[in-house]
Amino acid sequence: MDFQDFLHPRGKFFIAEHNETNEVLGSAAYTKFNDSKCELDAVYVFPKFRKNNVAKSLLIELEKQAQIDHFSSMILRAGAPQPEALTLYKNFGFKEIPAFGKWASDPTAICFEKQIV
Repeated sequence: MDFQDFLHPRGKFFIAEHNETNEVLGSAAYTKFNDSKCELDAVYVFPKFRKNNVAKSLLIELEKQAQIDHFSSMILRAGAPQPEALTLYKNFGFKEIPAFGKWASDPTAICFEKQIV
């Protein structure tokens, strides 16, 4: 994917900043997969800010924006070597689905979907 895929009108890119210092804590983005689904990608929190609900806050804001953008679900690909990410997505309500799109032939892909309507 190209960074342009995460910019309007194809997607959204969020940056989490510390309220007092304006230090960047992390980021997350989605891009349009089809007319009803967006694909979550690029969730990252800098190591020193992990365990502070930054990723969860980013996901909450992305989901709100996806609803505004009229998507009915959010899909994503994670991988087996990402246990923290897998736990985050499951705890946030994502359900495992078969690999999709470009991930269908990736044996490491673990894919998820969450209904957001």
